Amino acid sequence: MQRIFIALFVGMASLFLTSAAWADIISISADVPIAFEFDDGGSADSVSGYKIGLAIPGIIVGIGYEDYLVTQKNSGADDTEINFKIIDIFLNLPLPIVNIALGYGAGSASINDVTGTNTTDGDFEFTFSDATITQYFISLGIPFGLLFDIHVGYHVLDGESDVKLVTDNSGTSKDKVDLSGTMTSLGIKFGF
Repeated sequence: MQRIFIALFVGMASLFLTSAAWADIISISADVPIAFEFDDGGSADSVSGYKIGLAIPGIIVGIGYEDYLVTQKNSGADDTEINFKIIDIFLNLPLPIVNIALGYGAGSASINDVTGTNTTDGDFEFTFSDATITQYFISLGIPFGLLFDIHVGYHVLDGESDVKLVTDNSGTSKDKVDLSGTMTSLGIKFGF
């Protein structure tokens, strides 16, 4: 019985001591967005940008910064470009088989003014105010060795912007535009 206990103890100790949880002193991650979908069902025509993160495993909590540009093409008008800038705080949960990160972020989104022409309104212009954005996210990574992983992230963003529409034929109207959506990202993490 004592041999079984010792074997289990040695096995568990070697499993945890060789995992990424104990291997690195500092880790840096970099992600790129690969897809963005709005909650109303529309998807972005393109998404670009980056997310960087810095974590110290002894503290477990990390910080990050995100900067994304989401573009939607409009017929008869300028493309809509939404620039998200978010600061994150996240919790790293490195396990021997998978690295998990759970996080929350807050920041802003700015939208370019959109101008165009159509037969109903004539010339028109949409003017947007900056929006406050919040998000939560999860990242799942596959460790390769002790100091490297490849991960996929899933972000849920929430926020809305005030919009003013000025047209030649209808005058001025005000409304809100929902910026809520989900984003998928792909990234790598290095430990030192």
